[in-house]
Amino acid sequence: MNIIGHFIQVGDKNLASTKQLSDELGYHFYHFNNGNVPQFVNSFISSTSHYATNLEQNINALPDACTTPVQPVLNQRKIGVLT
Repeated sequence: MNIIGHFIQVGDKNLASTKQLSDELGYHFYHFNNGNVPQFVNSFISSTSHYATNLEQNINALPDACTTPVQPVLNQRKIGVLT
């Protein structure tokens, strides 16, 4: 399972520490200042929706898994079991 994490930082306070933590965790890091919050939020939401749509299409394109239960072999001699 791949988990995609995101750090979104508004402003510059503790920027280096937050970026370092994001890198250590393998998360995506986004930084913006107060002036462009609406533009960033709209862009971020649309990009994650696009990613989710593509991921769903890729998953739906995968072949179906075999869901038939495995049947035990009848009358098979058990090895290593005292009878």
